[in-house]
Amino acid sequence: LLVCLLFAVGAHAGNVLDSNRYLDHLLANTLPRFGGLSEGFLNGFKFKIKKTGLTNRDLKVQFTNGKVTGLLPPRGLRRLGDCSAPTWQANNITVSCYVTLDGLAAVYSGTYKGDNVLGQVKDLTVKGDLRGAKAYLEVTASPGAQPSLKSWSVPPFNLQLTLSRTPDLNSQRRQSFDRELESNVKQALNSFLYGPLQYALANAVRVDPLPMP
Repeated sequence: LLVCLLFAVGAHAGNVLDSNRYLDHLLANTLPRFGGLSEGFLNGFKFKIKKTGLTNRDLKVQFTNGKVTGLLPPRGLRRLGDCSAPTWQANNITVSCYVTLDGLAAVYSGTYKGDNVLGQVKDLTVKGDLRGAKAYLEVTASPGAQPSLKSWSVPPFNLQLTLSRTPDLNSQRRQSFDRELESNVKQALNSFLYGPLQYALANAVRVDPLPMP
């Protein structure tokens, strides 16, 4: 009889599959419906690349109207590997998971001038696809209580930049341009990931109960 009871308890205990189902539903259904975030807006930025001789001018670059695409299914945030099984931590239920952010991209419209001596203003569109991007999250709740987002962290990630046109720059200035552009787009994305996206997740995790350990 004791063996049967132990087997019954174990059969109904929460496991990795329960956590996986919880996160998949959260990201595919609850977050789009209750997160309040269908499109992400990014801060604008500008930078300058100094001239290197008489045949060029300071390159002045300005980007506005930045946005994040790929937030909603079928792209959007997706589970990366298995979540942890539901566990007890200080009398609270906790589930931890990794999610991939590789479905997201930053898109900017902007202008630049100074790649020739005439100083013509030229339009430029940039898309930055996240590569090797992931985030770690923990959701916790006391039994019967509303869950909350306990942890959200995004390690450094790579960007694959695609430009609508290539400024006419020598190798030294092109390297500086690429470096400044990538740095500014990453900074804007991090502000979004730790701002509006984290806030949307915090709202969404309150909706569905966590699986029991």
